[in-house]
Amino acid sequence: MIPKIVSIENVRPASYNPRVIKEEQFQQLKKSINTYGMVLPLLVNSANDTIIAGHQRLKAAQAIGLNEVPVYYVKGLLPADEIKFNQIHNAIDLLDNPKGSGPIVQGWHDFDSDKFVVGEKQAAFVKEISKLLIRYGNVLSCVIVDGHIVANTDYVFACQLLGFKVNCYGLTNVDSKTAAGVLNADYGEYSYNNIERKTYVQGLAQLYRSVDKRKDGKKRQASMLYEHFVLPYLKNHRDMSVLDFGAGKGAYIKRINGVGVEFYNNNGHGINIGAGNEQVDILINHIKTKGQFDTVVCDSVLNSVDSKQAEQAVVGCCNVFCKVGGRLFISGRPIESLTNKYNSKKDRYNAKRFLEFLDADNFSANFRRGHWYFQHWHTQDQLKELLEQNNFKLVNLSWSKFGDSFQAECIKTSELSLDKRRKAIDFEFNLPLPNGKRYNRNEEMIDTLSKHVWR
Repeated sequence: MIPKIVSIENVRPASYNPRVIKEEQFQQLKKSINTYGMVLPLLVNSANDTIIAGHQRLKAAQAIGLNEVPVYYVKGLLPADEIKFNQIHNAIDLLDNPKGSGPIVQGWHDFDSDKFVVGEKQAAFVKEISKLLIRYGNVLSCVIVDGHIVANTDYVFACQLLGFKVNCYGLTNVDSKTAAGVLNADYGEYSYNNIERKTYVQGLAQLYRSVDKRKDGKKRQASMLYEHFVLPYLKNHRDMSVLDFGAGKGAYIKRINGVGVEFYNNNGHGINIGAGNEQVDILINHIKTKGQFDTVVCDSVLNSVDSKQAEQAVVGCCNVFCKVGGRLFISGRPIESLTNKYNSKKDRYNAKRFLEFLDADNFSANFRRGHWYFQHWHTQDQLKELLEQNNFKLVNLSWSKFGDSFQAECIKTSELSLDKRRKAIDFEFNLPLPNGKRYNRNEEMIDTLSKHVWR
């Protein structure tokens, strides 16, 4: 399918565009278009002429004085798929070397997919591209230079799987490796700063951590942190007081008779605010009568925060409620579990998993069921720095040994400054709720801690 050539004035950018570009990158993008032309069409929602993908290319085209741009129009878009088109279209531009071969042509063409030989591919991307093509038609394309595929190999392979023709733009008498480097250069990065955060929806994505066993003796959706770290530790330290901060549905904390706090209790229909307040009441009573805890557990919370501020508040609260010399057990998602998925040549992953696209801080965002869901992926250095900032010493770390997560055991070395303690409590105990409400338990918690702990 040959793209339509339309006036720049007939398309407009989307307000949610999750990409930003630096001035140096923008100058490089203008140079690329000046050198090779607009070889990748813009994707545009036919319902409102809003750009789905290609925002930075449009800006560059305007800056160099182009009046027309190539466009593929997409009809009947669901909001989640509109955003997925944007993310995938930008992500598949990042291949930096020729990865296959095709016909030697100049300009726009479409060919039977058997005219192409595909080299390296990313199975996770191929699957998602295939879903979009089946639903919305053949609205993507590739670039070939003297018979070498230099951009969007995964799209070509998806066409071969589906029996679709391959849309392509051909360049001749150009060095393919040079063109691949220019066309696939980093022309911006994901930024989710303009996306409205509804933090409470993160609770709707909670896993149920079950302590029950299946017929084969294995536990259903067992917590790797509890099974391999917390429970073995408590077996040898039976009198330890335990707080599970971010307890989810609370299966494990009920088993060990500890205190659990979950602000976003998911009752299957929404957030059970009453249950959250009851748990805060129990925590306040424990602080009044027994003080801080010997052990704090923070299981699969670091990966579900939606900002660095939220992450600091979570680990800061872990420090607030843990005794000096006490243990913190904490888990999250290593970045390798994401990169390994991208680099896999075969799709070994659950078909319900969504692709993740990272910003500069390793946050990803996916639009599902009318809401944005965030995940935070960590490197080991990021985790160690976070723990050190909150006065925890790492003593044991398991990195992707048990499933696609990390588990860490830490010792609290000292109290945080009073300012950091207050900021952490102010944030976590006044989290936003649906309908513009908040928990508003922060002042009460600070008052309790000031009277019974912060002396």
